[in-house]
Formats: sequence, C-alpha cells, structure tokens
Amino acid sequence: MKAGQFTIVANDFSWQAVYVDEAGKQLADPVSGEHLKAGDSYTTIAKYIDGYYLTAMPTNATGKIGDANVTIKYVYNKVGSYAIVSPSGQVTSVTYVVDHTDPTKVSAPTNQVVPYISGYYAVGPNGNLGLVDSTNPSRGYVLPTITNPGAISSIHYVAVNGGGGNGGNGGGSVTPSNNANNNNNAGSTTNNGATVSGNNDQNQTTNRNDQKTKPTTTKKKTAKKSAKKATKKAKTTKKATRNNQSGASSRLPRSTAIRLAVLVIGLLAIPRTALVSPS
Repeated sequence: MKAGQFTIVANDFSWQAVYVDEAGKQLADPVSGEHLKAGDSYTTIAKYIDGYYLTAMPTNATGKIGDANVTIKYVYNKVGSYAIVSPSGQVTSVTYVVDHTDPTKVSAPTNQVVPYISGYYAVGPNGNLGLVDSTNPSRGYVLPTITNPGAISSIHYVAVNGGGGNGGNGGGSVTPSNNANNNNNAGSTTNNGATVSGNNDQNQTTNRNDQKTKPTTTKKKTAKKSAKKATKKAKTTKKATRNNQSGASSRLPRSTAIRLAVLVIGLLAIPRTALVSPS
C-alpha cells in the first residue's frame, strides 16, 4: 500500500432466510443477520410449519459472507395424507406426520391404524395391508409406507371372495389373512352360527364331492327298493304254499271217500217205496 492510500473493506453485509411454498408464497416470518463483513460465518435453521414439509435443505443454509448479501430460501410443500375409503364410500383423512426438528422427514402416524371391517380386506397403493395383530384382526391394519410425502395414498376395502362383504349367510364374517401380498381368500366363514374354515378351492372340492355322492345314493335307493319287492314276493309264495298244504290236509283219505261214494250210490238205488214204512 502506497503512502497516502487506504483500502475500504465492506462490513455491512447481511443474510436472510425465507420460508415459502413452491409458488413463492411466504409461510413463516423470515430470519436475518445484519452488519456482517466479508468472511463472517452464518447459520440458519429450518422451521416446522404445520401442514407442510420441507422439500430439501438449501445448499447455502450455512456458510460465509462473501462480497454480497445472502438469501437462504427454504421451500415447503403441503404434506400429503391417507384417504381411507369405507365400503359405503365414506372417506377418512389421516395426515402424514412431519418431524418437528427435521421437517424434511415425513412418516405415518404411530397412533393411527386402518380400521378393520368384517368381511373385507384393506388394500393400499402396493396391495393388501398387513394386520396389526394376526391373532386379533379387530385391532386393524398397519398404515402403508409413504412413497411421496406430498401425495394422497388411497386405501380402500375389497370384499373377501369377491362377495358383498357379509362373509356368509346369517350375518357372519370372514377374517382375512395377515399376508399383505396374499390375495388368497382364506378365512373363517360363519353360516347361521356355524363356523367353516377354508377357501374357494376347498368349497369347490366339497361341491364336486357332493355331486359324486348323488348317483351313489340313487343306486342305493334303487337296490333297497328291489330287495323290498323280492322280500314281499317271497312272503306271498310262502303263504300260498301253506294254504295248499292246509287244503290237502283237510281232504278225506281216498279209501274212505270210495266207501262213502258206494254207500251213497247204494242208497240212491233203493226204491223210495221201500224206504216208506207201511201204514
């Protein structure tokens, strides 16, 4: 530096952190630092904003002042939710949870489940949902993993066995399997108070067995009817034989019959006058 010359060093720089949505709308009050000189360090933090998540941490969230003022932009987006659609069409919205200390982290609420509805499977974006407790389906289903923190994840119900969801006759129910990717409609179906366990294949096999049993039953009935007729005929024949034997035993011996016949003929040959006593 030559004598009589001096250098002016800027020492009145500033930084400002703004919190906006993707359209540039301000969501929270900005934070700033002033009266800084080149080379000074600064640090900013993300804010938790209800209903929004931070899309990404800005690259200049921390740094050093250069030869100009610094603007740090925190961009947020509306957080998504689960849309649980009941069989009747009623929609229940469950908002994703945003971490208060790190608003870039979005997760499913830990105190919320998808309600269990008798006779139905709960299905999410990636297939059937898993039960919270396979031994107690009434506890509901586990919420599916979030793939897009700003999107709506639809959850709907599908009737077990493709039916109307009643799970059987008489107001019974069907308990779905806990396999999240299992489309097999296995369950316990209640019919008028009786519980039947199985799946479609088993029911179809039972129907086929019933069909095979019908011809056999018909044959048995026919054979039984024929045997009954044969027994009746045998009884008739035996009775006739007894009658013939009875008739034969009631006849007179042949010799006796001959004597009686001769006696009758002799009587007929005597003149009637001889049979009349003289007066």
